[in-house]
Amino acid sequence: MEFPHQELKAKSGSISGFIFENPSVGLKRGLFISIEVDFEPIKYGDNEWECSLASEWIPFKGNNWYELESIDFQDEFVKEMNETTFYLTTHDWCNDVHIELKREERNLFNLKLKANADFSGYYGGDENSSMPITVDLTVPFTNFIIRRDNLFPKPNSIEEALVVSNEFIDTTTFKEPSFDGEVFKFEPKS
Repeated sequence: MEFPHQELKAKSGSISGFIFENPSVGLKRGLFISIEVDFEPIKYGDNEWECSLASEWIPFKGNNWYELESIDFQDEFVKEMNETTFYLTTHDWCNDVHIELKREERNLFNLKLKANADFSGYYGGDENSSMPITVDLTVPFTNFIIRRDNLFPKPNSIEEALVVSNEFIDTTTFKEPSFDGEVFKFEPKS
């Protein structure tokens, strides 16, 4: 039984970001973007399934969030960093990923994404090493975050988080950040 990938219809999604570093593996501090997509439930075998797709670790070098559409998804560094997976019951890696973002209005972007998932199957005999997935959907840019334990030195206040953030993005395009004791959250002004 083949998975009915041609019937996948994206229903919702979002774009968000996070500032992260991991010097032990040579990852310099930077702002990274994540794209998440949820699909309409799909009939597969005797069940309805909810599938999703995530495209993560996309380096962002723009000055403000309006410039998300300026990400060159064909840039070798972006392609090397980007990890895209399709999820049914496990995360299946995607190859040949092509992404395009175009700002429509306020914090909304049209997302066009094409990828081939290395689908591991579920019922046996339904594996597909090059299962095409296509997304054309309007998604919001929701926020970017700083998880204080992911940085050294750790920012301990909103003022310190603003100093860190301003190295990577113009924070005047965001509302006043919130802090719950662990995560600083920056939501865009629309």
